[in-house]
Amino acid sequence: MAEKRPLETDDNNNNNNNNYDGSIVEIKRQKTSLSLVGRGQKTLNGQPQGPDRTSALLAPTMLLTGHGDQVFCVRFNPEGDIVASGSHDKKIFLWRTYGECENFSVLSGHKNAVLQVQWTGDGEHLVSCSPDTTVRSWDAMTGEQVGIMKDHTDIVNCCSVQRRGTPMAVSGSDDCSVKLWDMRAKGATKTLTERYQITAVDISEDGDQVFTGGIDNTVKVWDVRKDDVIMTLEGHSDTITGMEVSPSGTHVLTNSMDNTMRSWDVRPYAPDSRCVRVFTGHQHGFEKNLLRCAWSADGKQVSGGSSDRFVHIWSVATGDVLYSLPGHEGSVNDVAFHPKEP
Repeated sequence: MAEKRPLETDDNNNNNNNNYDGSIVEIKRQKTSLSLVGRGQKTLNGQPQGPDRTSALLAPTMLLTGHGDQVFCVRFNPEGDIVASGSHDKKIFLWRTYGECENFSVLSGHKNAVLQVQWTGDGEHLVSCSPDTTVRSWDAMTGEQVGIMKDHTDIVNCCSVQRRGTPMAVSGSDDCSVKLWDMRAKGATKTLTERYQITAVDISEDGDQVFTGGIDNTVKVWDVRKDDVIMTLEGHSDTITGMEVSPSGTHVLTNSMDNTMRSWDVRPYAPDSRCVRVFTGHQHGFEKNLLRCAWSADGKQVSGGSSDRFVHIWSVATGDVLYSLPGHEGSVNDVAFHPKEP
């Protein structure tokens, strides 16, 4: 199991030696770690300093180390008490959110990096994708792989799951296809074909619509029942790397290599100008990683991956940057808001 600890100060970090016993990742290599951040009240000689704590984290920032390479994806389970992380080391780690943030399970099976991981709505299973051309499902309780979906013929860049109802998953690939999977059956139940590689995907709460983004810089909205594109949203000028439907289901958030995030109104009778907000301040670097994005549970804030090592959080209402949180020493590839706590 991996080591977990409150985030140390620079002075403490400078005192660490360079020895590595194989059981943990050296704390300096924060590109192989993830952080849980909660606003906290500092104390000095037992006296409160600053605002009251608004999270139940053991410390305002918890540093979780153990992955052997870059961490590409993170997601809270629906209850918020478990965090799943996927890495270039081909593994998915499950961590306790609270207390010492114990790493209690390691899911192994992918033959290449884990590019994205998602929880099913009931929190009992996870779905992941990889350049090994597979989508896999996992039992969160036992850590066992319970399904492997092999219909893609090239790198699978992204995956998502239906929030409620039938356990449906969707995936996008460099083979220019989007596939829908009924997790109770073998093989894809539907294939949607595009002209270009797919790098970001999501599905509506009822499963009737699929949203895709790729190297053609556009967002497409598919009617799954008709197998047809009912909306094409233009505005980005470079590859779309991340995508997430808002908690209300009325908007889609996208992250792009053009160094913008955009919020799109996808309601049926919205105005012609469907891009309602552009968020700037983050960066996409030379790594060309697939930087993801996320909504807060109340839909009032958004965040996205950034190569500048900061976690940026924006106001949905104004588009202003509310916070730029430091601490990482490499690209921030993914972000996730807690489903219940602020």
